[in-house]
Amino acid sequence: MADDKSVSQVLSELDPATMKKLLRGLEPKRKKVATALRAAVTEQYDKQREAYAAGMKTLEADASWKALSPTDRDVILAKVGLRAPAESSIKSDEDLVAELDRQSLSARADAVAAVPERVARALEEAARKLKPEAKRITLRAATLETEDDVKAWLSEAEQKLLGAVKQGPVVIS
Repeated sequence: MADDKSVSQVLSELDPATMKKLLRGLEPKRKKVATALRAAVTEQYDKQREAYAAGMKTLEADASWKALSPTDRDVILAKVGLRAPAESSIKSDEDLVAELDRQSLSARADAVAAVPERVARALEEAARKLKPEAKRITLRAATLETEDDVKAWLSEAEQKLLGAVKQGPVVIS
């Protein structure tokens, strides 16, 4: 049967000399892990900052977005959860642990991946604000390899959009 002692119980049973040996052996690995985690947190921050900047550039180029008041834009950004990432202080190991407790690396990657959808939702909200009857249309994703593939996809998209626009304004996503 496995020993059910807690880590603190096991550590309390170690004599000081053994404890020092154990800690000395872990120190180089702890530093390497902390360095790798800092790099990963920084990389995810950079990716999120870049995705946010690209998303905001997309919004700023949209006529509907430009037509909104700054207050309406802020309300929409809050509604869709699109906000600039906050840079973290991860200088100490304690700060690093607190930051990863606040948001894991996988949650950070998910936040980056969510930016394009949030931008699409913001554009849809902007169009709805200006034209409440606007309907969201999603075009089929495709891998196009030839000129014929492009022409076929464009024809399909054209038919879908023309059919939808007959019913009112559309927002493409």
